[in-house]
Amino acid sequence: MCIIRARARQCCLVVLSLFWYTVTNSVLSLKKMSVHTHTTTPFILTVFGASGDLAHLKIFPALYELMEQNMLPRDFWIVGYARTKMTKSAFHKSIKESIRHVHGTRANTHVIMSLLSHVQYFPGAYRALVDFEKYHAFLTVLKKNISMVHLAYFSVPPSAFEDIIRNLALSRSSRTEDIRLILEKPFGTSCHSATALFHTVSQYFDERDVYLLDHYLGKTSVRSILNLRHTNRILSHMMRGAEISNIQITKFESYGVSERGGYFDSVGIIKDMIQSHLLQLLALVTMDIPVVTSAERLQKERLAVISALECVGDSDHVVIGQYKGYTKEAHVAPRSRAETFAALRLFINREEWYNIPIYLRTGKSIYESHTYIVIELKRFAFQDEKEEPNRLVFEIS
Repeated sequence: MCIIRARARQCCLVVLSLFWYTVTNSVLSLKKMSVHTHTTTPFILTVFGASGDLAHLKIFPALYELMEQNMLPRDFWIVGYARTKMTKSAFHKSIKESIRHVHGTRANTHVIMSLLSHVQYFPGAYRALVDFEKYHAFLTVLKKNISMVHLAYFSVPPSAFEDIIRNLALSRSSRTEDIRLILEKPFGTSCHSATALFHTVSQYFDERDVYLLDHYLGKTSVRSILNLRHTNRILSHMMRGAEISNIQITKFESYGVSERGGYFDSVGIIKDMIQSHLLQLLALVTMDIPVVTSAERLQKERLAVISALECVGDSDHVVIGQYKGYTKEAHVAPRSRAETFAALRLFINREEWYNIPIYLRTGKSIYESHTYIVIELKRFAFQDEKEEPNRLVFEIS
């Protein structure tokens, strides 16, 4: 492991500023993420970046599952929009391959074909308004006078966000046209770019139409954390600052960047993992549980914790590194300094959590793949110092 310390302060500031925008401006909450059994609202889902890895590894296999469970309406369309020139049949073939890659032999051919009957492909540039105007006309024909919600899923690098948002807005028939933006992480690449992106979104769309997506919050084990704290009297008592010695949140992966080298090299593991997933876990463990679990109340309590975070930017509190052989991975710059490992020690500047260290650790090409949260409890005065402290461990599957 090659340890890099020079950028410690910069990394610390970037991770907190990016998460601030994610928490402050997102209306997506645990309650809004609750899964409905069925939807009857007709929709068009545009997947921007449909030829990329995220779409094929996550989005299309997930849409297959929704189709298999009969959770999609009768009238809907899924349209892949990407710069890659591709026929509809070639796009269908790539989707079938991605579904079979994820679901294996249990993938139902009939369900796949039913899903593909609702799938279209449109090649176009992200910066060209004329392509978006053609795309808007294409969708108008596709809808056949049926009123449909337009969901725009951004499976693209942050550098493409502003162009797509602007062109979507400028090509729509009116500002009242129902378009919902679903933005994947990271929201910008720095505090400056996150601010600029926020202003771009606000210029063209209302907050209620914008969803900042963290798919980690959809995991069953993650969604259970608040419920466990709220309904279990023993856990509710133990998970208070007065009882806790430290908190450790760890996300290790035994594999490297694989085919995501180009994307990962542009962001590094702090923006890829800590500023979104791990800080969300930190918030769920330490935030006050609101009496009313509305989207706005959950958002407010998360923000209260995150805004109180203290991150000292020195080598005693931040360590970053890069696994051996990373620069030889496909699509990675030969002299890249992108971090593939990061460990942070944070503190929450609130009375209940005063001086209680919180450790965030994540890395690729580590000895194991394991995600867990450890709540280490304080020893009683009569306990021997050599005795192991009691710990609560949450395994995140």
